[in-house]
Amino acid sequence: SPSLNNVTITGNSADYGGGIYCDESSPSLESVTITNNSADDNGGGLNCANSELSLLNVTINDNSASGGGGIYCYDSSPSLVNVTITNNSAGYGGGIYCSGDSNPSLVNVTINDNSASSNGGGICCWFSSPSLESVTITGNSADNGGGIYCHGDSNPSLVNCILWNNSPQEIYFREDYGHNSIMIAYSDIQGGEYGIVTNNNGTVYWEEGNINANPLFVDAENGDYHLTEFSPCIDAGTAFFEWNGEILVDMSEVEYVGFAPDMGAFEWEGVNTDNYELEITNYELHNYPNPFNGATTISFSLTTNLHEKARIEIYNVKGQIVDQLAITNYELGSNQVNYSADKLSSGVYFYKLVVDGKAVDTKKMILLK
Repeated sequence: SPSLNNVTITGNSADYGGGIYCDESSPSLESVTITNNSADDNGGGLNCANSELSLLNVTINDNSASGGGGIYCYDSSPSLVNVTITNNSAGYGGGIYCSGDSNPSLVNVTINDNSASSNGGGICCWFSSPSLESVTITGNSADNGGGIYCHGDSNPSLVNCILWNNSPQEIYFREDYGHNSIMIAYSDIQGGEYGIVTNNNGTVYWEEGNINANPLFVDAENGDYHLTEFSPCIDAGTAFFEWNGEILVDMSEVEYVGFAPDMGAFEWEGVNTDNYELEITNYELHNYPNPFNGATTISFSLTTNLHEKARIEIYNVKGQIVDQLAITNYELGSNQVNYSADKLSSGVYFYKLVVDGKAVDTKKMILLK
């Protein structure tokens, strides 16, 4: 198979595939930037027909077309890993347009700030079933389906994903022309299940692990969609997921940080402790039960007697401190403190262990009343 590495493709135009056109071919693209290209018809950045492409560490931005501003797929199922699709525009499918039985696989992909004058700002699906794992879709806009638009018997699946701040809807089904479905698990969807517009023409398989909470991006206005320390998406994904007999996610422990993968395209790597004077790397901070109703026990371990002060700080998802517990009697080894959340409402919270004035570990807990 042909390969293309470490190049930039820019300033080109064509009827189909302003940047790259593939027909019955399966090239490999690695560390490629496709920018500022245009197509009068389909595929401003990339047009693939009857092709099986592999994209790794690819950026597709500022391209335009009638259909598929970033990528247009027809009867093609490309593999996208660590791909950024941003600021592309089209009549339909601003970021990606999938048609004619196209079933692309997206892993660690960011689709942001794309636009469609008609349908599907982020992704437009027609007779297609893309598979999305650890994908962030945000800031896209269209007439209908700012995030994902489905018509013509399309059946996408989403696991460990974030759909947030897409306009006017996160997910939209066309009211006729084929029954659609979407499967969503361990994902953060703005508006939750009730924010999905099906027009009575499709089925939403709302599986376990989904949330509806601000993901708390580092700097969305400037295109940084990494997660901040208090994001509810941290450790909220799943390392293994099987649906209808098909394994959609199967990650090893070395592929993520913490006790579970994060939602979205970027894994939060935790607090940097390189400059800490305390030679401690594991405080074994956790709480049980979690989720909890009313009260929970927070446990932690101290492995040195150099500590003068320790406390537990409680934060809401906005990063605001809502409570704290002073720890005056602690011992080397395992310690426990009972926490009553009577004054808090149901939701996601974070508790931080602070030792000698330094935050050394943070975990998430869920209060259900």
